[in-house]
Amino acid sequence: MNERQTQSPYLDYLQLPKEITSVDPETLLAAATAHETEYNDAESIMLKAKYASLISSCYAEAAISFHDPQHDFDDDRLLLIDEAEQWAETATTLQFDTLEGGMRHPDDQEEWLRAQLQEIFMGSYRDIVCGEVTEQTQSETLEKMQVLQMYSERLARSRHTLRKHAEPLRGLIGELKVLASFWNPRITSRQALHDVAIPSTFRGGNGRRRSTDTHDIALLHQTEIGEPFTLSGTYEVKTHGSLKRNPQALGRYTAHLLSVGRNGIHDFGPLMADESKPQQNKMSA
Repeated sequence: MNERQTQSPYLDYLQLPKEITSVDPETLLAAATAHETEYNDAESIMLKAKYASLISSCYAEAAISFHDPQHDFDDDRLLLIDEAEQWAETATTLQFDTLEGGMRHPDDQEEWLRAQLQEIFMGSYRDIVCGEVTEQTQSETLEKMQVLQMYSERLARSRHTLRKHAEPLRGLIGELKVLASFWNPRITSRQALHDVAIPSTFRGGNGRRRSTDTHDIALLHQTEIGEPFTLSGTYEVKTHGSLKRNPQALGRYTAHLLSVGRNGIHDFGPLMADESKPQQNKMSA
């Protein structure tokens, strides 16, 4: 997205703190409303698709962030999830149109697949709002992620896929593997999830502003069923290959840095936070 061609709402949004629940819901809803105007005014399908993803992210985050023990906002919060889902579906459709219409190379599918990932998590966001992520949601979310991962892997491995298109796909595959490691019931061993890993917000994954706080995954924690979910950590995911080519990334992020490769997932920890040497702790793949 060309920042020179956009109005201030986009840049203002990117300047907000990146962590989910760190921005008040009213600000997020104002950002969604402002970008609905930007969406309507945009002539480019690719720009519309970006705005649709941003708007969806704002509505979902606002729903998750709303919590007042003195009031029952569940119905209003679920309506926000409905809005988020509609905009996520719009983003997926528009991203597909960019491929069908020849605006992107047929193998340049990362943005389309990420839009689908945004849709996949809508059921999880509903459960988060309702205070319990159920076994059914856990199973459905994991299954859909695995399908998305398998498709992405086939495309990335294809001898016809150009390297410049395969590399972003490998990044997405790494994120899907990390997300699956949190959602897999064989690892979590619980019917209701109290630690829920979700993709970052639109601005959380965008490195143009507050780049050191960029992350791919947010981990939400719930003390017990019915209690609100709060942020317990953020994760930036890199492939082993990208870290090998760009080792300075080890000290770039405040989030936990995870490296994903054939031998599993390695947690380098929050390097910038404690300025310690990276300790490679192998996680389950």
